[in-house]
Amino acid sequence: MKIKLLKKIVAMTRFGFYGFILQCICVSLLIADDGLAQQKSVFEIYLSVQIEEGKLVDAFKLIEYKTGFNFSYNDAIIEENRYVSLNMPYKSLGDVLGELSKNTNLKFRRVNQNIHVSTKEFFQQSVVEEIEPVQNLIKGKVTSSENGEPLPGVSILVRGTSIGTTTDLYGNYSLTVDNNAVLQFSFIGYKTQEIQIDNQSTIDIVLEQDLEQLEEIVVVGYGTTKKSDLTGSVSSVKPKDIRDLAMPSLDQAIQGRAAGVFVSRTSGAPGAGAEIFIRGVGSIQGTDPLWIIDGVRTSPGTNFNMNDVASIEILKDASAAAIYGSAAANGVIIVTTKRGEKGEPKLSFNSYAGVSSALGLPEPLNTEQYAEIKNEAYDLAGDPRIPAYADPNNLPPVSTDWLDVLYGNGSIQSYDLSVSGGNEKSNFFISGSYFREEGTHVDSDFERYSVRANSDFNLGERFKIGESILLSHSIRDPVNAANRDWIRATPALPVFDPANRFGGFGTVDRLEYQYEGGNPLASELRTDEINKDYRINGNIYLEAKIIKGLSFRTNLGANLNFGNDRTFVNTYLGGGGVLRNTASLTQEYDENIRILGNALLTYDKEIEKHRFKVVAGYEAIRTDINRYSASGANFSGNLQVLDGADPDSRDATGREFSDRIVSQFGRIDYSYNDKYLFTVNIRRDGSSLFGENERYGVFPSASVGWRLVNEDFMLQLPFI
Repeated sequence: MKIKLLKKIVAMTRFGFYGFILQCICVSLLIADDGLAQQKSVFEIYLSVQIEEGKLVDAFKLIEYKTGFNFSYNDAIIEENRYVSLNMPYKSLGDVLGELSKNTNLKFRRVNQNIHVSTKEFFQQSVVEEIEPVQNLIKGKVTSSENGEPLPGVSILVRGTSIGTTTDLYGNYSLTVDNNAVLQFSFIGYKTQEIQIDNQSTIDIVLEQDLEQLEEIVVVGYGTTKKSDLTGSVSSVKPKDIRDLAMPSLDQAIQGRAAGVFVSRTSGAPGAGAEIFIRGVGSIQGTDPLWIIDGVRTSPGTNFNMNDVASIEILKDASAAAIYGSAAANGVIIVTTKRGEKGEPKLSFNSYAGVSSALGLPEPLNTEQYAEIKNEAYDLAGDPRIPAYADPNNLPPVSTDWLDVLYGNGSIQSYDLSVSGGNEKSNFFISGSYFREEGTHVDSDFERYSVRANSDFNLGERFKIGESILLSHSIRDPVNAANRDWIRATPALPVFDPANRFGGFGTVDRLEYQYEGGNPLASELRTDEINKDYRINGNIYLEAKIIKGLSFRTNLGANLNFGNDRTFVNTYLGGGGVLRNTASLTQEYDENIRILGNALLTYDKEIEKHRFKVVAGYEAIRTDINRYSASGANFSGNLQVLDGADPDSRDATGREFSDRIVSQFGRIDYSYNDKYLFTVNIRRDGSSLFGENERYGVFPSASVGWRLVNEDFMLQLPFI
């Protein structure tokens, strides 16, 4: 009997143990699933809600039960909106909250697992959310691969952000970051490493030495130098840092890539440019830096293919940029394009595509809400109501969301094909690219074609010639900047009206609706504006080695830019009877030609512990700008050309501008024992825009450097 009882106890204990293990597993899975849900958007969480004239509080409790969220609200708000009806089978939580907002005029703000309820103000979104990612405290130590010693001052950044820290004197660090972040470890003289966190709490890093880094050659004004010999402030942007960016222009691509350089896109329209500030504003004439592309002064604009870039150097302080004179007041960006390399021909193809959508758009009123506000305003003012909205039970059947009409999904696509190669005597690089961006706003897009050809030829041992040519063509259909009708457009206005012979756009009776605005879609589509740009950038050069250490280089460059803008405004009737029965056409032609030539001597010499490099040069720049504009109206038949306009309506204007600049410049770089560095620059500019007595200006600069790491007493420190 005792033995049987003992066996039963053992069996019960075994089953109890198995049940306990199974329960732990289930609980663990439940917790993991809940943690995952915390990261989902309210539009990714689905549920079914069916309530018929139920209390709003009960609706909140039902949603809390099905989703795990908690509602937070003021009882006074809920009393005003006590009953609701919902019939939403398997809809997202965001859609459910949006429907509740329409019925109750409430706003829902999701913060992690809480949903805060408040009264919705005019033009506010119904549902907003703020999801705070899971934060982890990461600790670790950074050491050198050479001797295992700790490395103080190592820069640790979260990739793609400005969040980071540095190691202390003992190589230790700690940083609180998102669980899916990637850490970048970088230190002068060592190779940069990237580490994915992946739920780790301790990450120890061993950095490998990069002896080539300090010997890296960077491009400076009218020459090159070793990175270790720089005394001015120069930042380098590597092609690998920007090649994967879906950006239409080079100026936008350098955003966040260099300290002290702030880039802001001027608008979200396709093909829009960007403003660049290098260490703030340096001139009252604007903020744009001076761009030098393959030795030619020209802005890349939106005509430049980023896959052609070989290197980008940004000269940020006066010492580095003074050799370019007054034009460098806002800094200098030097771009060098790719050249061919010795070896078999290489074929490369790059492509990407993507979609875009407008974010943060306000939520406009529907016709019922619009009528309610209008009636309330007129009642408070003691004025008679607007006839179209006076009876809430007999409102216009139309309710147009004009933002939904004007905005949709945009797209972007890019294709680039290049071939390069070379041998001991010559090399070549040829590329072609196509880029297109469809805007999120209706009737807006940008398209670009470009072809580049670079080549170099060695003529014996002393001479070398080469050229760089860029041909580009862009077409831009911009947003009508004057179109602001959607701000005050009534939702009772239909989008289209087939009976309207002036464009077929929707209209309303001006007196009945007391609306004198336009039809927002008509205001955009009636204006057909196309901006075409044709650009030729190129230069040829000749290099000669005179004697050992002494070389001569002459460069001739040209920047030819031709613009052709056409704006046709058609006849139309829309909105509150806004009638335009006369079409008009404006055509503008812009011709901008810049020719540049320079010649410079470079002498590079090293005598025992002394090393110096001297550059002296002369430069001349000629700029001619011509602009013409012609317009006309009252066209015959369907003609949309100026010859078809009424002769009395035709008008034409034009203007010219020219500038001549001659300059002399020089630079001396001196180094003693690879420890003490000295650089002096000077430039003398003369411009035809100034009077004879004020025509010339001199721009000097000087800087010194001390390579402390090469001192004997520093070599004794263990972490050097």
